[in-house]
Amino acid sequence: MQNNNILEFSGVRLDALSDRVTIMSHINLCIGTGELVFVLLEADGEYMPLCDLAEGLIDPDEGSVTFMGESWQGMLPWRQSEMRGKIGRVFERDGWVSNLNIYENISLSERHHTSRTNSEIKAEIEQLCQFVGLPSIPDQRPDFADMSVLRRSEWVRAFIGNHNLLLLECPENSAHSEHLPKLFELVSNALLKHSAVIWITSNKQIWEMTTFKNTRRYKMCGGQVLQVGEGQ
Repeated sequence: MQNNNILEFSGVRLDALSDRVTIMSHINLCIGTGELVFVLLEADGEYMPLCDLAEGLIDPDEGSVTFMGESWQGMLPWRQSEMRGKIGRVFERDGWVSNLNIYENISLSERHHTSRTNSEIKAEIEQLCQFVGLPSIPDQRPDFADMSVLRRSEWVRAFIGNHNLLLLECPENSAHSEHLPKLFELVSNALLKHSAVIWITSNKQIWEMTTFKNTRRYKMCGGQVLQVGEGQ
């Protein structure tokens, strides 16, 4: 494995966790620093837990998932937690801790995994909130927030700090079209800082975008992740 590889799936197979989760097989995928991988979901497909595998939240039934040169299956729990601090994520669904307000959710990982001061973290959150069009840091519970506010707050949570890997599950969903250029800019800036990005989407227009360099495109097909065309 080359030193610039951030994430690698090697011969991964995942049996169905439930009737609503896609069976996955023969997943071989490697993503390096500053690379963006788009994955187009199948129409009307079930939930695809690619990001759960990438983050070591579930183990494959066969094969291995390696992050920053270490297999998730071989890490002790404290090490897994430490490594997840290097990952930012936008969840397709159910990505909030319900008993924390939005600000507490956004700042949680930075407070837990870094030595940054609370004031430094809050200042960056304020800056990012303004960048994505939120006039102030949302402080209500997630259950009471407007979906557009909640989605942009997820962007802030994913992109705060410096992450080696960004996992974006349909981050465009529930966002107003006028806010999407800010998402694209966040992704571009992350790539310039050498983050690796996986962007999963069911939107073919998003998947076909030529905005970003160093991009590869894949399609889900029958539980397999198949590359389409050449990298740009």
